[in-house]
Amino acid sequence: MTEPSVKGAMLLLSVVAIRRMKQGAELAGKEFEQSFSPQARSFLERVGDLPEGAFEKSLSAETLALLEEEIVITSWYPMWQFNELEEFLWVHLSKRDPELARMAGAEAFRSMQKTGRYQQLEYAERAGNATSSHDVIRQTRLIISILSSYYNFLEVEVDLDPVNRDLRITYDNAALICEPLRYSTEGFMTAVSRLRNDAVEWTSQRVSPDRIVFTLPNSRRQ
Repeated sequence: MTEPSVKGAMLLLSVVAIRRMKQGAELAGKEFEQSFSPQARSFLERVGDLPEGAFEKSLSAETLALLEEEIVITSWYPMWQFNELEEFLWVHLSKRDPELARMAGAEAFRSMQKTGRYQQLEYAERAGNATSSHDVIRQTRLIISILSSYYNFLEVEVDLDPVNRDLRITYDNAALICEPLRYSTEGFMTAVSRLRNDAVEWTSQRVSPDRIVFTLPNSRRQ
C-alpha cells in the first residue's frame, strides 16, 4: 500500500515558516524573503520566543531533519510529517485561531500564483463568474485539481447541494487532513474565488472522521 504523501510544493511554505521561527531572520535569509508576501513576513517576524524545547517536543527527529533539507516541490513527502509541521504552526504561530490558518491558506495561494506554473489559476482569473450549474462545477473541478494533485490519498467530488444550490467540494479518505489544514484550505479556496470577484467565503465541516465538506454559498446559480 502506498504511504499517504504530499507534494513538496504544498510542504514548502510550512518548512520555510518554521525555519524562520527556528533560525531567526539572519539565517532564514533570501528564502524567507522570496517565499512570503510582506504582510506574511511581518506577521512571522512578530512571533516571540517559543517555549524551551518547543521544536524537539513537538517535532519528530525525522521532521527536524527535514527542516535542514532542500524541499523539492515535485517530490512526495510523508503526510504525517506535513501534519507535524501544520500542528506546530497551529499551536505556536496561529495560536489555534482558524482565521490565521485561513490567512496561511491564502498566502499559499499567492505563492503558487506568483510562480506562474499553474494554468488552472490563470483560467480562473480569465473565466469570471459562472452562473449555470454545469459551468460552476466544471470550473471548480479544474481549479480544485491543483489542491487534490498534491495528495496521493484523497478522493474529491464537486457538486451542488440539491436543496440550496450551494457549491460543495467533498474530500473523502480525509482522516489525515488535520484541522489547521482544513482551515487553510478554506483560505486557499476563498482566495481563488476572489479571482472571480466572488465576495462570499468558503467554509467547511468534518462530517465524519474521514470526510470533509467545503461549501461556497452562491444564490446566483441556476
